[in-house]
Amino acid sequence: MKNLMGRVRRTILADPYRLVLAVPVLLYVVVFTQLAWNQHAELRTHKADLGQIDQAIWNSSRGRLLQQTDNGFVATRLTDHVEPILVLISPIYWLWDDVRALLLLQVVVVAIGAFPLYALANRQFEKLLTPRQRNQVWEIEPLQIWTRPLAFVLALAYLLAPQMQSAVLTEFHAAPLAAPLIIWAFWAVDARRWGQFLVAALLVALVKEEMALVAAGLGV
Repeated sequence: MKNLMGRVRRTILADPYRLVLAVPVLLYVVVFTQLAWNQHAELRTHKADLGQIDQAIWNSSRGRLLQQTDNGFVATRLTDHVEPILVLISPIYWLWDDVRALLLLQVVVVAIGAFPLYALANRQFEKLLTPRQRNQVWEIEPLQIWTRPLAFVLALAYLLAPQMQSAVLTEFHAAPLAAPLIIWAFWAVDARRWGQFLVAALLVALVKEEMALVAAGLGV
């Protein structure tokens, strides 16, 4: 435990901006979860799409994969959209059997995307130096003094982007879940973490039918 705490402390001291980034991420989760929940409580959500998605995910959590009711008939959501990711997230209803769990999950997943974006931005800024210079402390540390705040600002811009904020407040859809996965995939490519890239690209493909094309593009 002492060694673990020591490693955590060294990680924080090495890059305090990563820890500070957790503050706006947490604030984002609190604010937008509350807004999404209030919208649902005020009856401003609908059968299409939140009700249908909720039913398909709930049924998936009970072993009836993507089953939903369509015009009084038992059907499968696959006739509307191909979103296998909904099956993967369905165990959330084992923990909290409430549609608000989906709204919370969507906000959390989108907010977490700020961390891989921060890491990716730092890696790109480090390319201002040659590979030899990156291995020299007296070269890399002065650069990081200037580039880490810039990477932090880019992560904040992601959280403040009105497009993403609109997405998490438009009931629940699978598509916003792809945003942090795509960023993760780009980071994995840049870091040459091919195992992580395969996982990220596969998850992107499972989000929705058109996201499979995005995953293919990432692979290329």
